[in-house]
Amino acid sequence: MEFINVDVLDQDTPATNEEELTTPPTVNPHPNDQTEEVQTIKPTDDDSGIEPAARIENVTRNKARLVAQGYTQIEGVDIHETFAPVARLEAIRLLLSLACLLKFKLYQMDVNSAFLNGIVQEEVYVEQPKGFVDTTYPEYVYRLKKTLYGLKQAPRAWYEWLTIFLLKNGYNRGGVDNTLFIKKEKNQLLVALIDVDDIVFEGVSNQLVADIPTKGIDVNQFEYLETALGLCVLDK
Repeated sequence: MEFINVDVLDQDTPATNEEELTTPPTVNPHPNDQTEEVQTIKPTDDDSGIEPAARIENVTRNKARLVAQGYTQIEGVDIHETFAPVARLEAIRLLLSLACLLKFKLYQMDVNSAFLNGIVQEEVYVEQPKGFVDTTYPEYVYRLKKTLYGLKQAPRAWYEWLTIFLLKNGYNRGGVDNTLFIKKEKNQLLVALIDVDDIVFEGVSNQLVADIPTKGIDVNQFEYLETALGLCVLDK
């Protein structure tokens, strides 16, 4: 049995919005097979539900995903710590100032389905998604090993996972700003700033930034920084 994440991915670049809207959906499994395990426990009031979620934006692709009904979670039972730091405007201004002063190169990494990487520390159960219920064991529920969108602890779990990843790759976390990570390599400086699933990198050379390890992360985009916290960045 496998929990699936429904996601409509880009095919060929559509010529019109109408063509994009008629793009057939594809069903993608969760990026890691160790997301959940089946439990022979009947659903109770402590189980979080699950539902599809979608939103309308400027149409570049159709997208929908199954999310947990986090509003049913009970503090102290299946949820404890939820706080996750995000980048402050002062921090991004500092990075931009350093880039101007030291001629650093600025890049932005966007992680695909970032919250699905976070490890669940509590016991969290979700019911089987409607339309994908195992008819042989309809009373079974899933115990989550990794977070889903909708869980209140998902942002914190993702931040902790990303922190461990950066520390393993030679970065040091800032003592004042916990979203700021610094790495010194061959007398060169590489700085990373975390804003949820967007990570801003800056370094003294393109090659230094290009060597950033991405193994273990599903990178959606890695490109020159253009916007950050509502600021438009122009490299002249």
